[in-house]
Amino acid sequence: MARMGPLARLLLLLLVVCGPAWAAHVAHAHESDAATSGEASASYAVPSPDDVGCGGGDAGATADGDAGGAATAATAAPEPTFEELGIVLSNADKETPEGLFRYANPSATGFYSLDNFPGLSILLPHLDAIREEAVAITEVLDIQRDQYEWGPDAAKFFDRLLQQQNRGWTVAWGANGKWLNYAIAYYEKIVPGLTETLAPRTVALLRQIPGIRIGGFSKLLPGAYLAPHSDTTGLKFHSLAFHFCLTGRANLLVGDNWVEQAPGKVIIFDATKTHAVKNHDEERIVLYMDIDLDVYFRETSGYDPGADSDEENERYVQRMRAGSAAQAASA
Repeated sequence: MARMGPLARLLLLLLVVCGPAWAAHVAHAHESDAATSGEASASYAVPSPDDVGCGGGDAGATADGDAGGAATAATAAPEPTFEELGIVLSNADKETPEGLFRYANPSATGFYSLDNFPGLSILLPHLDAIREEAVAITEVLDIQRDQYEWGPDAAKFFDRLLQQQNRGWTVAWGANGKWLNYAIAYYEKIVPGLTETLAPRTVALLRQIPGIRIGGFSKLLPGAYLAPHSDTTGLKFHSLAFHFCLTGRANLLVGDNWVEQAPGKVIIFDATKTHAVKNHDEERIVLYMDIDLDVYFRETSGYDPGADSDEENERYVQRMRAGSAAQAASA
């Protein structure tokens, strides 16, 4: 019998555990990969590791980053101090393009205002509830995920995660074992196992947000340092990274600008730009999401960020609002 490839194993696992819709969604993303180029594509395609530089060495890859932490900690280089990194905080996360969000008008700094994505604001009043659930997850599973196990090799990760019912943190592959992840959502589906038992309120909130490709908690232990890296969450792939800080304080570098992560603060950025994180002396936990912008805007407002003109988009948004108002009035 021929040996099944990584994608075939992933699809079989998702078909059995999560149903045909999830498996078909991931299959479509992988089939579209060959058409992905340096420009933003008409529909998102999950890139292969060979197509996109995902960093190397001690680099990470957003909240889906992976194993190698504890095993390499003994031989890893000392983590740099704040002084050695020369961290000078900026206001770059507030200096985003004005007007409607458009692929054709990217932010020079890589940061985007929450004002561009009003539907995500539903999370803000629930900071305490989300934080309580994240902090209550204390078990660290004996799972160290390889760098590419959210993409082509995801089946390997899910095999191990589901065997342990997703009951705790997994060790991410950067920061000398001081970076932990808890997976909640993958391609708009809640990860099976104890996810909804451990984080019921967070799950309920994420179900209200369309377009989540990857979502979960990302924890940095005190003193952790994620070295500069880049990944495949950005405008090139019609997505952005969303960080909602729950605990602790850390400094995030995107491009040339350091900004601060602090409880209650939201930072949205293009993670295809080189970025890094230096944590302080507390655990820093963020709710992380990789948002598919096409799905998000289509399902929240009908807005098309790839349209040719602001005027066209404005007319589209007004029509959608008028239709929603009429529907509400007749209900």
